[in-house]
Amino acid sequence: MKQTFLRLQTFAMFFLTGAVTVDLASAQVFWTGANSGTDINWSDGANWSNTGNPGNLPGSSDDVIFNNTDAAAQGTVNGIVDTSFGGTISTLQFTNIGSYHTIQIADGQTLNITGGGLTVGSTSVDFGSTVATVSAAFTGANGTLSLNNGSSGILYIGLGTGNGSRGQLDLSGLGNFNATVNHIELGTAGEKRAAGTLYLAMTNMLVATYASTYDSSGTGRNNVAIDIGDQNST
Repeated sequence: MKQTFLRLQTFAMFFLTGAVTVDLASAQVFWTGANSGTDINWSDGANWSNTGNPGNLPGSSDDVIFNNTDAAAQGTVNGIVDTSFGGTISTLQFTNIGSYHTIQIADGQTLNITGGGLTVGSTSVDFGSTVATVSAAFTGANGTLSLNNGSSGILYIGLGTGNGSRGQLDLSGLGNFNATVNHIELGTAGEKRAAGTLYLAMTNMLVATYASTYDSSGTGRNNVAIDIGDQNST
């Protein structure tokens, strides 16, 4: 059964979850799945294009991006955070328009995002009247996705502005989701019809300084939504 714990920090309590971060040399690392004929493991450098350190895996200071390259059908796992992967990256962004990425986290493994956070969609791109969807999912009944940066980390899900445009993150097949962030945001301020949908994991712990959901404006309005599953405590 699903369990969810949500706590919004007040500014008076901010020091309890605040963190001092040190900026390290970072690189953009793009998933290519170029070695998918052999494996789809995150620990395989042949599956990545590393702009800063060619041939190397993403590390704790790197920004990881999944775009339309190697995108798959909905529900098809096309990347595995295996136990040989180091486990920590700085940021993760999904920008795959009209396609899907489904990431499996191996049993006992944790994917740690310790920098700017997790973005599904875009906070700034205006797609006009074009309907666009960015979809990402995580699976793994005994895997964990962890966001850990209470001072500046963001969990953002949203896309606009065409009627029907949406960013969506599906964690319903994942065992554990832990997020200590500064900001949780669904939808985009100032963008008409920008919308985001979050399906939470089986067990969830969310701690944020503040959370924002933006009801879109104009005709053909889109809504934001959170599916908290079968059993939750908030």
